[in-house]
Amino acid sequence: MLWFSETGGDGGYLFHVYVDEDAPPPLHSKAIVVDSFDAFSIPSGRLCICGAEYAANNPLAGSQFTPKGGLSVYSGMGGIVELAAGDYHLELLEIEWSDEDWDSAQEAVVPKQQLRHHRRLDILMAFCFFIGVIVLLFSTPFLLITLYNYFLESPNNCSMTQVQDLWLPTLSMLAGGLLLGAGLLLSRWHSHSAVSRLLQMVEREMPDYVLIAYKI
Repeated sequence: MLWFSETGGDGGYLFHVYVDEDAPPPLHSKAIVVDSFDAFSIPSGRLCICGAEYAANNPLAGSQFTPKGGLSVYSGMGGIVELAAGDYHLELLEIEWSDEDWDSAQEAVVPKQQLRHHRRLDILMAFCFFIGVIVLLFSTPFLLITLYNYFLESPNNCSMTQVQDLWLPTLSMLAGGLLLGAGLLLSRWHSHSAVSRLLQMVEREMPDYVLIAYKI
């Protein structure tokens, strides 16, 4: 049996599933009931939660209508919940977290000073990527035009001025590449830092949706 429910847009969503138990009170206080199903049949004892593009008889393997390999290849796009076979009453809750909720949860596990440094690093990474791309976009055609004039239009009549004209676009491309490289290195270090791991733990405890299943 299939059950489709609209999420309101694209993107990633974190689900928490509770079987034969209610969701914790802190989640209920932020919840809006999105949909419910009085008698949802799960004869296989396997409940699949994924995007509609991965829906298949066997979502793990996929089909000709899903991305090749299904959820076994794209494991981050959904998952399987093992439970007793039978009929279930299902209720889907959307959790609305405020900015204050996120700040409070993050500050509970990461000192404010470290959190500020972590956020400044986010800004620095974005700056390196943005400026690096802009510099490369402008310097690359400039260098190509200069090389064309240098080698094709006057290959036997090269002046010192023409040679000097190559320095600006070449240095600009190097600068853009260095900025992108710095952004990539910062991103790699940032994603593996202790603060990032703590914040990921916080995110896992703050779902976008909660599914409550009671066996009938």
